[in-house]
Amino acid sequence: MKKLVWLGMAVALAGATIAPAHAATSAANFKTLKGSVYFMMPNTTTARFPEHDAPEFVKAMKKLAPGIKVVVVNANNSGATQIQQAETAIAKGALALVWVAADPATAGGFVAKAVAAKIPVIDYEHGVSNAGIAYHVQNSPVKVGEGIGKTAAAAIAAMPGTIRVARVYGNKGDDYTTNEKIGEDKYLQPLIDSGKIKVVCEDYTANWQPSVAQISSEQCLTKTQNGVDVFVAMNDGTAMAAVAAIQGQKLIDKIKVYGGQDAGLDALKYLLRGWIQDDVYKPFSSEATAAAQLALAAITKTAPPKGLITGKFADGKPIALLDVVDLTAKNIGRVVADGLYKKSDLCTSDVVDVTGYCNS
Repeated sequence: MKKLVWLGMAVALAGATIAPAHAATSAANFKTLKGSVYFMMPNTTTARFPEHDAPEFVKAMKKLAPGIKVVVVNANNSGATQIQQAETAIAKGALALVWVAADPATAGGFVAKAVAAKIPVIDYEHGVSNAGIAYHVQNSPVKVGEGIGKTAAAAIAAMPGTIRVARVYGNKGDDYTTNEKIGEDKYLQPLIDSGKIKVVCEDYTANWQPSVAQISSEQCLTKTQNGVDVFVAMNDGTAMAAVAAIQGQKLIDKIKVYGGQDAGLDALKYLLRGWIQDDVYKPFSSEATAAAQLALAAITKTAPPKGLITGKFADGKPIALLDVVDLTAKNIGRVVADGLYKKSDLCTSDVVDVTGYCNS
């Protein structure tokens, strides 16, 4: 995993100021803004945040409002740490907090501090419900689940007999976990009801940590005496953790894993190797740019770009809900076409490609 020392790159400006905001403020006026905005990662174990979201947000903000400095911080899966980081941001006069919640249980305290300081909070990706939040931006978790569920269900329906399925969920209580499961169940539940699928294990993964998911996957294999045909996971970390558990039992060619999410480079190499069967890709540049636009709208008290807001979140606040793409062996080249990776990044010498993509 790449080690990014963002704090040294973008130092918050105490006593930050902004140009007077008017109702007619346009994108061009954002170039007069001065100050700092914090991009608050929940962790670095989910590789997308340090490798894609943070740098794309920095890039988007530099383009839209070059006078604003972006400070990127990492909470290391601690809600308490994020509250401390919010206090630091407030003390340094931050203009806005773009926030991926590390722990939904502490979200109320985090948002309350920002609201008291009149600093807008943009909820990024994890979907925390709180009336104090200014805007939400999220790749639709329901659509993520639908992509995983549809791909897994089609494969399972073609397998003979009853298929024993282990389900590895994300962090319990997360909006993302709850709604992703709703999307998965749209396709999996009919097969469960019909008896085609027998769910032999299901467990949540605290803070989406791969180490936790690997332990629960290993426990499932032990409990069932390796009686699992398919694992369905919720993101790259949990899917790769299931693979590690399967490899530990030397069953990598016998048990299929569905449900990568985030299109991390290592996970996509797993897909090429046939170790996972799909990976939901969420165009990071689009989400980061939307977050930057929403942060600037909140700072200047102006309307977001037309068409960006798609509805209201559970707390009644506006949300920009974005689309996703479920990658399989058939369309993995999308990430190369979008410029996320080069083909040479995917097709390295250590990858034994069973999909045929690297030779195409």
